[in-house]
Amino acid sequence: MLRGLKSHPKSNSKTSGFRPTHRPIPAEAARLAEAGLIRLYDKLEAHVNKMRQLHPDLEIALNATGGYKAETAILYGLGCDLGLPVYYLHETYRVPITLPVCAVPF
Repeated sequence: MLRGLKSHPKSNSKTSGFRPTHRPIPAEAARLAEAGLIRLYDKLEAHVNKMRQLHPDLEIALNATGGYKAETAILYGLGCDLGLPVYYLHETYRVPITLPVCAVPF
């Protein structure tokens, strides 16, 4: 058996696998998620600003389709703050949806 992992107690011949024995404390998981979202915003903001500097006529838009809901919110907020259009590709309809622009900075 792998170190740090144990067999799931309900494993049987039909279902088998491993589950981690260590799970992050909810407060620690939340802190890590928040730090990651802040890092995502900062890195994308820096990249957009760099692209605007290098290519002033470049049209930039954000695609908020991937990731989880909080990442979509971060991309939407960044788009609002930087005046960029934000798109979302709906999984069923497969057509891009332009999210409305914020009237007030995010």
